[in-house]
Amino acid sequence: MFFALLPDRGLRAWPSVVTVAALAVQGVALASFRWWRAAVSWIEVQLNWALLPPTWFRWAWAGQSTLFAFGVTAMLLAALFSWRRRPTDRALFWSLVAAFMGVHVARNAHLSLLYFGSGALVLVVSLVEHAHALAYVDALTSLPSRRALDEFLPQLHGRFALAMVDIDHFKRFNDAYGHIAGDQMLRKVAGLLTTVGGGGRVFRYGGEEFCVVFPGRARQDTLPHLESLRARIDATGFSLRGSFRTRTEARGASCRAAWRPGSCT
Repeated sequence: MFFALLPDRGLRAWPSVVTVAALAVQGVALASFRWWRAAVSWIEVQLNWALLPPTWFRWAWAGQSTLFAFGVTAMLLAALFSWRRRPTDRALFWSLVAAFMGVHVARNAHLSLLYFGSGALVLVVSLVEHAHALAYVDALTSLPSRRALDEFLPQLHGRFALAMVDIDHFKRFNDAYGHIAGDQMLRKVAGLLTTVGGGGRVFRYGGEEFCVVFPGRARQDTLPHLESLRARIDATGFSLRGSFRTRTEARGASCRAAWRPGSCT
């Protein structure tokens, strides 16, 4: 739960250091308590704490406090994943499930180690997935980045069409309304670009430029899809509204994307 709530600031940031230190102190304390009979008895009392009828939990040998901790953490991780959609949140949830199964079958050492090992493997895979996303997915628009495009193009064999998309007057828009509004504009245009038909794949090329690749398509086959996409973006409004403004007082700015047939090669 602590790791899931940590901000993404690196392992040397103070929230990460405090969390790791707290977990380390907990482990050292539990290891030390093994030799202190009174402490062990106190821990057993806490783990066997029961608020609900014990007959409801005959299916698990773990105490109600343990089940409560697992349940609360599972709900938190599920909510975080539904909200943030991060691979690490999903991995923490499934590793928690694996850890719970490992505790549930703790009387069978081999099965318990299998579940705990599976939970660790899920975390490793999620870290690899997260690293891949950092390298190949644009953080602002969630589109494949230019590095992904550079690796995708050499894989194409035979005919393909490629279209470059540029947002007109984007610098003027940024200067007038600020970079935060410019980022919102880029995200909105990126979302519209993903609706392109004809099997086109969209990439963030850089700045206000995007690239649409049509594998196995000739230039003339892509023109209707590109023109339809241009018209759809042209017809989409983009409104700026401060927190103190009402919708009727919103200041609007038209989002227009220009495309020339001669530029599609």
